[in-house]
Amino acid sequence: MTDALIIADEEALALARDLAERRGTSVDEVVLSALRTASHEEIRARPETQARPAPPRILTPEEMNPEQRARYERLRALTKRASALKKPGATSDHSDLYDEHGLPI
Repeated sequence: MTDALIIADEEALALARDLAERRGTSVDEVVLSALRTASHEEIRARPETQARPAPPRILTPEEMNPEQRARYERLRALTKRASALKKPGATSDHSDLYDEHGLPI
C-alpha cells in the first residue's frame, strides 16, 4: 500500500504545478526535491553539539557491580602481562605509513 500526500492549499498546488512545468518534471518530483532541500538545510543548521550524542560516563571501579569489577580486574591483569612483552623502542606512531595529507602511502 502506498501512502498519498494531498496538497490541499491552492497556492501550494499552483506553485508546484508551475515549477514542475518549468522544470519539465512531475509535481511529485518538485515536492520531493523541495522536501529533500528543506531536510538537508535543517540538518546543516543544527549546532554541532546537538548532532553529537553525549559521550558515555565511565564508571569508577567503586561504582561497578561485582561482575563489572571482576571483568575490569581481568582486563587490567591482561594489560599488565601484555605490556611486559612490549619490545624496546616499540611505538604506536604509524606516521611513516601516511603522506603529508594523511593518505596511505
